[in-house]
Amino acid sequence: MLNSNIVHSANLPSLDADFRPVSTDDDDTAPVLDAFLQACDAERFGTWEFPTYVRGLEWDPSLFTRVLDECASKLGSKLANACILTYACGNRATDSATPVPHGYVPVVGYLKMKGTDTVMRSTLKRRLQHHDLLNPENPDQGWKIQWTACRVGRNKRYTDHDFIQTFHLETALPPAGVLQRSADAVGPRLRVDYLGPSDVPLNKGSWAARKERLPAADSDASGAGSRAL
Repeated sequence: MLNSNIVHSANLPSLDADFRPVSTDDDDTAPVLDAFLQACDAERFGTWEFPTYVRGLEWDPSLFTRVLDECASKLGSKLANACILTYACGNRATDSATPVPHGYVPVVGYLKMKGTDTVMRSTLKRRLQHHDLLNPENPDQGWKIQWTACRVGRNKRYTDHDFIQTFHLETALPPAGVLQRSADAVGPRLRVDYLGPSDVPLNKGSWAARKERLPAADSDASGAGSRAL
């Protein structure tokens, strides 16, 4: 029979003393998770959708506009190279399943860069932070917006993305858009273009060409008159 006193007499700790099982979860998972998050932050796309919460008791577009105004200098060239930055209040019907923190209102929208320009997620996360924002995916990470890349096929336009199609169907620019402050409001939710206009890419031709078509369309509509019942 072996004498464990030999170990102690050699001024070595007992094999049984302070024994703790070694957990490999932290050692193995943390580097993998960090690498995954770094890879996600390094993603570079031309169009990004976002949800966030902005501080306020009821929805008012000026709440988010003020945040963007105060962050504009930090966004710098990225904002200058964007052609669309549009947003609206969250959809009360679909968002009702997720309780909104007291003192905040939900906001959704998207950012579109000019032409083939792209921007990294990490840049948006770092430069568009504000003390009046709350990340809906992770409320512990305040001051941030949850950015998701709008991925479409090589031969498709960004307007083919499901989120952007739904966003344009459920919202509208003034005067059609409705400032929905109650659940019983009727009509599309008011869409606000910080940069835009957001509806131009959904129509063929340039904005000037569209303005030229509008008088002709109005003339045709007035000439047709109302249909007899």
